[in-house]
Amino acid sequence: CTATVRHSADGGMGALRIGVVGGGPAGIFAAVTAARLGASVTVLESSSKVLHKVLISGGGRCNVTHRTHGVDELLDGYPRGQAFMRAAFGRFGTADTERWFEDRGVTLKVESDGRVFPTTDRSETIAAALLAEARRYRVAILTQHKVVGLACADGLGGRSSSSGSSSSSSDGEIVADSAERGQQEGQPHSRSGPFTVTVKERGSSSSRDMVFDRLLLATGPTQAALSWAGATGHRTVPLVPSLFTFKIAHPVLHDLAGVSLEDAVCTLMPTSSDSANSREASLSNATKDRKAKTTGIIGESGSSRHTPLLSARGPLLVTHNGLSGPAVLRLSAFGARVLAEASYRAELSVNFIPGVVCDSTAPDSALSLNAVQEQLWQQRAAWASRNIDAHPMFGVPRRLWRNVVASLELPESRWARLSRQHVAALASALIDCRMPIDGRSPFKEEFVTAGGVDLRDIDPASMQSRRCRGLFFAGELMDVDGVTGGYNFQHAWASAWLAAHAMVEA
Repeated sequence: CTATVRHSADGGMGALRIGVVGGGPAGIFAAVTAARLGASVTVLESSSKVLHKVLISGGGRCNVTHRTHGVDELLDGYPRGQAFMRAAFGRFGTADTERWFEDRGVTLKVESDGRVFPTTDRSETIAAALLAEARRYRVAILTQHKVVGLACADGLGGRSSSSGSSSSSSDGEIVADSAERGQQEGQPHSRSGPFTVTVKERGSSSSRDMVFDRLLLATGPTQAALSWAGATGHRTVPLVPSLFTFKIAHPVLHDLAGVSLEDAVCTLMPTSSDSANSREASLSNATKDRKAKTTGIIGESGSSRHTPLLSARGPLLVTHNGLSGPAVLRLSAFGARVLAEASYRAELSVNFIPGVVCDSTAPDSALSLNAVQEQLWQQRAAWASRNIDAHPMFGVPRRLWRNVVASLELPESRWARLSRQHVAALASALIDCRMPIDGRSPFKEEFVTAGGVDLRDIDPASMQSRRCRGLFFAGELMDVDGVTGGYNFQHAWASAWLAAHAMVEA
């Protein structure tokens, strides 16, 4: 799916010139939308192909979006940017995404968990539809064209160190010069286009300037793009990983790779009163947009050592080096900053049987513990002569049950020998199994970050910068990210569609 589309960046007489930096899903979708509205659009992509993330996502199937019932339900999938994206999803929601691709010959299917895929189960189907639209509306896609400089009409912007008037980081990323850094405090100003973008084609020893009336930054969360944003007066939020699995070494998980549970609750727990206060403050910032439903994420406050910070409920999967699955991935996304501040060292409580405890997600709930203890005690009488580890309860997988029982080091193996104290210990291990998180691992091919351009500097109704008129943003360069399941693509399509219409109609 390497793009071969070419078109003059000058466009026709009087055509609005739009430049798009980044050939990912947000960049290409914005480009074809703006071109369809009559603009002359040029996409600048530094790599040899566009839509790379589309091609590798969903195990090569491309999870296009996530079907939900209304905007509120959709917003629950976004740890950051919920309030900001409400207007965009109101104008271009999941149904609009499905309709857009179906109108272009892509047949879609909805899986039981709400994820939407092409019926071909091939991401190339989605990429081909986008590139066909680009050819139809004569979008100029210039691959292997790296942006090395960016300036507004007033001369402010970011340039590489080769220009001699600004500095560069050690890895060559563009940064603002000292005069420009003074504009990064978030004070409004009246900068505007046209924009001069300096590009260097791979293999060329020289660079050239391209001029655009409107400019869209859709690069994803790169340090270079954040430097350009900072150089034009935008505040930025530091980048940290989101959407990852937990590294855990614990006897209960030993030799269980591949074992899964349909329903579990994972809860991040504070490890000391000092760290609890700090992390709870971070949690408040991370979840201030809105409180998620109990089926997803719950935020708690308070300074007690036993007060949970974040809980996530859903399927759970044991991996070779820890835990994964929707519950862990949601927890990692909503707790991205909490975990980053703790250097990915934390205590995790796992409730393996939440359905037994009246839908409570509080691992220390006395009612929950008593309910489980009572059922275990009744079973003790019914199975008096049986071995404990050979007869799992509550739908717990047999191998996991055996590990839970073995971790307690009970003095007797038969149910009849269990004391009230033993039953209480078993109940606690089932609903509040404490495990140390000792790092993170990426989730398959997904790479999502929290952070980016500060949303206070972007108009949510248009995706236009509040600092520089004519400059727009789309996709993950903004401080918006979603959980796995098509949410990040939906954000890309919606923000790109909104930005494209605003660029042309402004």
